[in-house]
Amino acid sequence: MTSISNTFKYQFAPYKRGSKITCPKCHKKGHWTRYIDVTTGEYLPDEFGICDSTKCGHFNPPKDVETVDYNNIVIPDKSKEPFNTIPKDIFLLSFKDVGKDNFTQWLLKNFPKQNVEKAIKNYKIGTAKKFGGKSTVFWQIDKYGKVRSGKIMKYSKKTGKRIKEPITCIDWVHTSFKDYNLRQCFFGEHLLKKYPNREVIIVESEKSAVILAIVFGYDKLFLSCGQLRGLAEDKFKVLRGRKVTLIPDKGEEFELVWKNYQRSLQKQGFDVSLYSISQYTELEDGDDVADLILKSI
Repeated sequence: MTSISNTFKYQFAPYKRGSKITCPKCHKKGHWTRYIDVTTGEYLPDEFGICDSTKCGHFNPPKDVETVDYNNIVIPDKSKEPFNTIPKDIFLLSFKDVGKDNFTQWLLKNFPKQNVEKAIKNYKIGTAKKFGGKSTVFWQIDKYGKVRSGKIMKYSKKTGKRIKEPITCIDWVHTSFKDYNLRQCFFGEHLLKKYPNREVIIVESEKSAVILAIVFGYDKLFLSCGQLRGLAEDKFKVLRGRKVTLIPDKGEEFELVWKNYQRSLQKQGFDVSLYSISQYTELEDGDDVADLILKSI
């Protein structure tokens, strides 16, 4: 992890409990990383910082940007901490009604059945009764087969978009357990052993990783990091020795965060490149590479 250097006047504040505050743009609590003055160690005004909330990514650096170290995104190293896993019976229960969730049903209406069924099987996508039923479970399974957790989301069967009204339909399986120590991994990480020679493509959204696998999964492996700030080095260790391409969502703020990750990971010896989708004028800020496919169907 990069240490604080006197070369720069400002730097993102090191992570510690309570250090992240409410984002001034999306107003989500605990997502706003502030800057500190390297010389004094004091926080800059709260307006300066970056949001790690998915689909926000608001970024407001200090005005004298030439003195800011963008490479130093400080993230706690949890690689040696113990973590819990989801019991096998809970994991297997999600496959009782496999394929009946709204997301899978929407996929089957828009893509070849054989490709969809292969992706659902490969990524071990489950179904949950949460949010009235037919919700989708995107399991995070590490390369050793341990189930870290599952992200539960409900989609519209008609549009394939996540349901956000009257409530945002998103939850996690592990929240049902008391004192659960979560350490996340990539969605799709368990497929690294199955496809040891494939180039790895990382996107933010689990939904997008699945769609890309359906369309282009014959020679590449698509993973999802699940959030804008989801490329921590301790999670990335499983990709050492693999050729990796990052494809951030469209937008200057999204690209900046992932370019910083790219540079930091390259310094650690990872083979990481970045592909920008900014040239696609048909996409809006916040769209991702899978939206290119969806606009054609």
